[in-house]
This record gives sequence, structure tokens and C-alpha cells, in this order.
Amino acid sequence: MTPIKDPRPARAFLRTVAGLLALASNVACSSLLEVDNPNNVTADALGNPAAAPTIVNGAENSTARALHSIFTPYVAVTDETVFHGSRDDYQQLDQGQAGNAANEYTNAASFNVNEARWLADNAVKLLEGFSSANKLNDPALLSRAYLNKAVIYTMIGDMYDDFTISDRTVAGAPVGEANMYKMYDSAQRALDKGLTSSTGEMRGTMLAMRARVRHAKGVFALLNPVPAAPSNPLVPDNGYLADARAALAAGFTHADALVSSVNTGNPAFGFELNNRVEISTGPFFVSLLPNNKPREVILHDIVDTGKIDPFATEMINLTNVASCTPLCTYDGDPNLPPIRVVSDNEMRLLIAEAALAAGNVGDFDAAINELRATKGLAPYTGAGPGRLALLEYERRVALLFMGRRLNDMYRFGTIDPSWNPNSTAVRQRGCLFPIGISERESNPHLSGGKYQPVCR
Repeated sequence: MTPIKDPRPARAFLRTVAGLLALASNVACSSLLEVDNPNNVTADALGNPAAAPTIVNGAENSTARALHSIFTPYVAVTDETVFHGSRDDYQQLDQGQAGNAANEYTNAASFNVNEARWLADNAVKLLEGFSSANKLNDPALLSRAYLNKAVIYTMIGDMYDDFTISDRTVAGAPVGEANMYKMYDSAQRALDKGLTSSTGEMRGTMLAMRARVRHAKGVFALLNPVPAAPSNPLVPDNGYLADARAALAAGFTHADALVSSVNTGNPAFGFELNNRVEISTGPFFVSLLPNNKPREVILHDIVDTGKIDPFATEMINLTNVASCTPLCTYDGDPNLPPIRVVSDNEMRLLIAEAALAAGNVGDFDAAINELRATKGLAPYTGAGPGRLALLEYERRVALLFMGRRLNDMYRFGTIDPSWNPNSTAVRQRGCLFPIGISERESNPHLSGGKYQPVCR
């Protein structure tokens, strides 16, 4: 197998500082409990415009931690991975039972997701205030805050059936399953604001993210109300086509979310995939070593059948790091693989889907072949797989481990062989993760039997 070089970009848009800050130890005190903790930061301090970089960095770090937390159970329920471990709740997810509010992994992840959502909103609010008062020294910080908000809200829309928007100690009511499209509206409003002043690299990333948001909202419309049975799985252009083209024209490549080595989230995506190996990359893609870690990619391209699929290889090498030798060539922390949030490959796929949805097979072929040409694959001529099957396949390999697969499985009618016929994924096509049991028991809007979700 030809090695793939480290695919992470030099310009990731969610970056955090790895490691801990050293603390001064020469604190004079008369009691062990009378310590002036330098880590204590009051809410008033966040009103200082000088705190803007720290506010944005903290919000981005929290979002990255949330992504690592929720991606673990998410990939477990899809056909991207298979269960190989010993934890019952991973097996439950592998079998398609996504709707259990008491699942320890979806419930644990929700703490990080809720924190990230609040910090993202707060960062935007504070920096907008600094900017309005002409006290924001670096306008790029506000652009980053808008982008970060779009990332976390889009992820919530993609992965949750319902959600609560609470303000720290003030509990919020559930948004409602039918209203979860509002997550995408919030994401798009943030991007719309950011695009009024963003330039260069940031502008290309925001355009790509907005294309992704608009398409995701179209997917939501196909899958709701549940159980979904869309007669046509394609999302017609709702503005995502122009954004995708503009992003590529701006030179956008891809953006990764990284996370610090001390804030991995629970459950940690890389730890469960590469270290503990509760889940493994599925046999559709790879052969496995005796310890259930990937040995090599075995998937051949669907058209150019003599070649191992290069898109799958890239994404597996990006995610299954270090501990999966001899497969991987990126020598990073196996617990902390970068999560690709949006990519130029996705933009080409969106252009292809818009064409196919419009019945324009010529433009579909041109777009899909532009994607394939980036990896030196033979062009699609109409022979072999049908165009709809080809689109699903190319999304499956090029967007592997990017949090798109479950909704793609639902809209294309794909059933994971591991799914139990009585599972949520089979009985209630379109259902995602629920509001967790901890929130249901502590939130007065939900507790005491007040909350009766459709997805369960």
C-alpha cells in the first residue's frame, strides 16, 4: 500500500493549545484552604476586551472537545465502524439503538455539547459587544467566534433529535423535534454575519461551512417527520450550490478540529477507536489485525476497480493514527486524531448532488469526475454503478468519519447489517440521539413525565 502523507492542513480553523500552564507555587497563606487560585476568573473579567483571544480560544477548545465526545457514539451507530469491545452500550449503538436516553456514551457526551453551545453563543455575544464599542483590536477573532458557533449548532442539528438551550443555571425548554431545523438557521445566521467582513482563507472556510449548513438543512427536511421514507433522497439546491462553487473558487481545501491533549472529552473518539478499541473501522473498508486494529485498506474504488480507494485511505489514515501500524503513517496521539469538519471534497460532492437533483446528468458526471481526478481515478462514464449509487458511495468514502453517514444511510435507505430489526434506526428512520437522561431528570421542563419524545 502506498503511504499517505500527513493529511492535516497547516491552516486548521479550530486550534487549541496543548498542555497545561505551569502555576506559580510561591503563594503565602496561613491555611491550606486560604489559597488565591490564579485559575479563578470572574464573569466581570470576561467583559474586558483584552480577554477576547482567551474567550474565543476557550469556546473553540470546548467545541473540539464536544466533537470528540459525540463522534464516538455517532460512528458506533453507523456502518463506518463495528463493535469489538466489551461495553454493552457500544454494542447497543452498533445494533442501531440510538434512542436510549440512558446510554452512557450519548449521555456523557451531552455535557460537553451543551457546554460548547453555551460558550459559542457567549463568545459571539461578548465579541459583538466589543466590536460595537470599537474595542475589539482583532476583527478576525469575531469571525472565528461566528465560525465556531456555526460548527457546534450544525453538529447539534445533525446528531440530535431534540435539544435544550439553557443558560447555565436556568433550564431551557426543549426546542422540539420538528423545530430542530432552527439549529441550522442559527448556524447560517452566524455565517452570514461573519461573511460580511471575512476575507481570504477565513472567507473560503465560511463559504464552505455555509454550503454544508444549507445542504444539511435540506437533509433534515427529507428525514422529518419520522419515520422518514423520502421517495427522492437528493437535496435540491437551496443556495448550497453557489456557496460550494464560491468556496472552491476561493481556494478552500479543508478545515480540521483539533483538541488539546488534556481536554479530550468523554468518551474520547480516538481513545475508543485506536486505544481501547471498543469500535473499529468496519470490514467494508479494512482488514483487521488480531487486536481488531486496522491492518490495511481493502476497499477498491467502485469504478476504477483495480485501485484501492484513495479517499477511504486518506480518511482512515487521518483518523486511525499511530497505534494502528502498519496502516497509518501519521505519527500523532492515537487518542486525539483531528476531526475534519468540512472539506473541498464535500464541496465537489454538493455540486454533483445539485446537478443530479436537477436531472442534469452531464453536470453530475463532470462534478463527480472533478472529484475523482483529485485522486487520479478513472472518470465515470455512466457504465457500472448508477449515478445515485455512485453519489452515496463517494460520500461514504470521501466523508468518512465526518459525521454525515447516519443521515445518508437514512435518506438513501441503507441498512447496517448490525442493526437489530427492532432498533430505533430501523423502526424510526431519521431518529438520531435523544436528550440525555441526566438532562431529563434535572430539567424541570422535562422531568416528571412532562417530556414525551417521538424518537425513543
